[in-house]
Amino acid sequence: MKVLITGAYGMCASAVVDLKEEKVFLDCLAPTDHLSSEKFIQGDVGDAKVLFEAMEGCDAVIHPAYKLPDALENWEELLYENTENTHQVFKMASYLKIDRVIYASSNHALGRCEIGHVLNLYKQGHSYMISPNDIQLVNKADGVHLPRHLV
Repeated sequence: MKVLITGAYGMCASAVVDLKEEKVFLDCLAPTDHLSSEKFIQGDVGDAKVLFEAMEGCDAVIHPAYKLPDALENWEELLYENTENTHQVFKMASYLKIDRVIYASSNHALGRCEIGHVLNLYKQGHSYMISPNDIQLVNKADGVHLPRHLV
């Protein structure tokens, strides 16, 4: 299995670097030593040509790439960097017939943090009104619901 991992230098992506599968890494930052033995593509997830090159031939995508908001919580920047780029990832995966995409999010995007049991919203057939509690989580919630729109 060949897997594309976006945001190669982020905290979430670093957790999957040791996967046994063949990996392709995509990040806007220049490659460093810890990924030197892997295929690395430097570029923007939002660039369709770069994304196509990175995804072509992959069987799955792990998409943890996410830009954290600055102190000003610039909505336009968040919208492009996160919502639009995530939409691009899902659309390209659909175009290339990649049916396994993992989007790294958080139950905090839904405005809830439960410990010790499974929330009803994770159970099949349950509908749930989201209630994110800051602008970053509103943005993350977009990514959680984009796949439902595309299938």
